[in-house]
Amino acid sequence: MLTRYYKYELFQQELDRIVRKESSPFSLKTIGYSVLKKPIYLLQAGSGSIKVFMWSQMHGNESTTTRALLDLIDQDDFKPLLDKIELYIIPILNPDGAENWTRENANKVDLNRNAVLKDQPETMVFFEQLELIKPDMAFNLHGQRTIFGTEDGSKPCQLSFLAPARIMKSRLIQLG
Repeated sequence: MLTRYYKYELFQQELDRIVRKESSPFSLKTIGYSVLKKPIYLLQAGSGSIKVFMWSQMHGNESTTTRALLDLIDQDDFKPLLDKIELYIIPILNPDGAENWTRENANKVDLNRNAVLKDQPETMVFFEQLELIKPDMAFNLHGQRTIFGTEDGSKPCQLSFLAPARIMKSRLIQLG
């Protein structure tokens, strides 16, 4: 389990531990590199007909959703859902910002504001994956403030789900 403030190296160790578990349904691959040449990873699992794409820590100082995602993929409870969906996750889109606990990447660019120019390596990696995956649902996961969580600080409790409208297909999907 990652602590509230963690270095990127600790994230990598935790991700590797989870993916290498015998019961893990996830494959992991490096899909690109940040400004400072840190790997950007993509997790993939599931064989369902609905493609779901999630990315976290676009802002390096918003670790809540990354921690929540790692908690999720470390559980067996959600595995039946993987028969219905094909899940793609970029757990940290901004590894340089995560390492330095800053909102921006190493070029001082807010990746959330770089969707038009697309001139940052992290943004280019994201849009390449978006084109390859062609998701039915996409979730831009943002943390609200790291002070929200359980009393002992071991579990995050607040995050945001932003569903980019231009990516979403106009159909009702029922997973139940």
